[in-house]
Amino acid sequence: RPCRVGAAAPSRRLDGHPPMTRFHVTLKATLARGVFYWVCDVEAADAEEAAGVAEALFLQEIDSPDGWAFEESEVVPG
Repeated sequence: RPCRVGAAAPSRRLDGHPPMTRFHVTLKATLARGVFYWVCDVEAADAEEAAGVAEALFLQEIDSPDGWAFEESEVVPG
């Protein structure tokens, strides 16, 4: 899964579970007619989990098309 994640994971918690770390995640999907990016901040134990959490958040958002709209665009002659 192509994903850019930026954060360093600290050592384990006293209870043995990985600590929750804040990650800034960028997911990229190359579609038939273009490229789509999803960028969000999540809390997870590691980078792999962060990518999964970000994907789940995206699916929740996209499932409700009445709740969002594109806010910005950049259009250039091609």
